[in-house]
Amino acid sequence: MLSTDYLQQHLGTGGLGEDDLAVIALLEEAQLAFVESATGRTFREAADLVEVYDGTDEIRLELRTAVADDEVESSVAVEFPNGAAGWYSPFTAPLPFRIQTHPRLGVRNLLVLTGGLKWPRGFNNVRIGYPGGYEEGSEPAEIRALVADLTCWRFRARTVATSASATSEQPDGIPAHLQATIDKWRLIQREPQPRLCRVA
Repeated sequence: MLSTDYLQQHLGTGGLGEDDLAVIALLEEAQLAFVESATGRTFREAADLVEVYDGTDEIRLELRTAVADDEVESSVAVEFPNGAAGWYSPFTAPLPFRIQTHPRLGVRNLLVLTGGLKWPRGFNNVRIGYPGGYEEGSEPAEIRALVADLTCWRFRARTVATSASATSEQPDGIPAHLQATIDKWRLIQREPQPRLCRVA
């Protein structure tokens, strides 16, 4: 997400040696992985994605990443489980949902059903295929700043990571303003509540 040149500027220093540059690159990847794990979202390069979600009996479904810029409703495939037959789509054009921008986060990651429909309640019962993610440099500014701040915080503390995969967990004491940003972006999955039924 962030170049070592950008991170050096963010640190307010220049002329780092090769060893320090290698460390800061590992830390940047590790902090991006941590932010994605902590928020339940992805901020990677644009790609064709297929993801499974829980339906919660609401009109709105929040995706883990943004629908790619300039993509329209027809580029999004919505499917539901069909027993042993796999997945099926009950929708025909025009698709009965709109792509909307999240009012708090400013990213296009909401699928809002129209015509009085709601996403059916259940676990892993909605599969969405869509072109999602971000072109390099177009990630949300708040997330870029968060990853940069976390990387520089870890670098200054000299908590050196040996590999990105080994540093998805953070030590205690994340600065409060950075934790607040993580909390703001956390994807909240409402657990579907079981329907009550009458027992004869």
